[in-house]
Amino acid sequence: MAVQIGSTPQRALKQLRAIQRHRVRINDAAPIDGISSIDAAQADLLQALNLPKPTRNAQMTLL
Repeated sequence: MAVQIGSTPQRALKQLRAIQRHRVRINDAAPIDGISSIDAAQADLLQALNLPKPTRNAQMTLL
């Protein structure tokens, strides 16, 4: 079943750009990687576009 996202391409890109990959290093400790939380609207959009949710180990490309 296809998900109806009801969004313009500009709104969709704005929502997806809010998903960010983070890397934090404190002093000499190993860096800690993470991905920002994905809200329900972003999850629906990713599903509608048949895209996987980003993971910590996946290399992210720029939109």
